[in-house]
Amino acid sequence: MKDRIAPMSLENPNLVFIACGNTQANQSRAEGKPVTPLSEAKVMPSGVVRLMELQKQGYAYIRP
Repeated sequence: MKDRIAPMSLENPNLVFIACGNTQANQSRAEGKPVTPLSEAKVMPSGVVRLMELQKQGYAYIRP
């Protein structure tokens, strides 16, 4: 993942990467050890709540 993030960060210095705290906790539980997000990512308690906040601000969520 880090290799995919680096070029995006260089192209747009205002780009922010967010990691879901719920997903991190679930992955840590499944792995049986702490899962650390990339240093470039800011951890939010709930990724879905953050998406809802951004949509209220006018951002669009496009799912592949």
